[in-house]
Amino acid sequence: MLTVDAVDVTDEAAFRQWFSVRVRAHLADAPSLPATSFEEARSDLPRPGDPYDRWHHLIALDGSEPVGSARAELTCDNPDLAYLTVVVRPDARRRGVGSALLGALEDWSAEAGCTALIGDTMRPAGSAVPGDAFAAEHGYRAGAVSVFRLLDVPEALTRLDALDPGVPSGYRVVTWAERCPSELLEFRAALNEEIAADDPATRQAVEAWDGARVRAYEDRMIAAGRSRLCAGVVETASGELVAVTWFVRPPGEREHVKQLGTVVARKHRGHRLGLLVKVANLRQLGSAWPGTRVVSSWNGDLNAAMIAINSALGYRVAGEGTDWEKSFRS
Repeated sequence: MLTVDAVDVTDEAAFRQWFSVRVRAHLADAPSLPATSFEEARSDLPRPGDPYDRWHHLIALDGSEPVGSARAELTCDNPDLAYLTVVVRPDARRRGVGSALLGALEDWSAEAGCTALIGDTMRPAGSAVPGDAFAAEHGYRAGAVSVFRLLDVPEALTRLDALDPGVPSGYRVVTWAERCPSELLEFRAALNEEIAADDPATRQAVEAWDGARVRAYEDRMIAAGRSRLCAGVVETASGELVAVTWFVRPPGEREHVKQLGTVVARKHRGHRLGLLVKVANLRQLGSAWPGTRVVSSWNGDLNAAMIAINSALGYRVAGEGTDWEKSFRS
């Protein structure tokens, strides 16, 4: 008998059971792409009482056997929007498991006040996954497309001198690990607000960031054992941080690092600052985390400037993803 139950993610055994479905699905659907470890997935979870994020987890059980897992994510910035994830174990597909989970997520999201839903599918480049057809069958329409890229770090490090655009007059490069320097904190928050607004394909609200929220995010990362390396560009005259990029290394990981964001303030674009900070952070990566073999990165397929920078650095396309959207409005 199929049942759908809420998951207490503070219970490690319960979360491991939920996560086990994702492991089986990844091996079947995208074995050539880097997998998320249990430690990384657990480190992503918002802490109880988090003022910025609220997540709701569900598990589908066939008797006592986990056959599906799902999650809804709500943020304080866009409270009418829920981000949904539904995963079904490969040997349990086409039996109504995904539909049961999705229906339960949609009901919970509606009760939480959401009027719109977004899910996504990820696949190796040029292939299809069952989730694409599943989303369409349940009334979701295809939206923004993102491209997943991988960088061979040892090879890239040999080419940094040739790629370095040099520091333009009136700017300086800064680097740090874990916590942003206090004098740059509010500028760092302002750059975060530009990230969501940069992508014309997303319906995200502009996120509201201040120094306190940056520190809360850093505290969450540190508590979860996730290490960060950051590089930025400061305008010398004003002391303003005008560009930033950052790497994150999941707990227990040594070879695979994630590129999570790069942004240049609009009024400072056109000076090759995006390439400058990426080169600076790769240099920092080479010295601080010398065992790193691969960096992974997602880019919206409309973000031509960042795609050009990543291509110059040597990133190669390895996968792609599609956002699937549905509205509760009539």
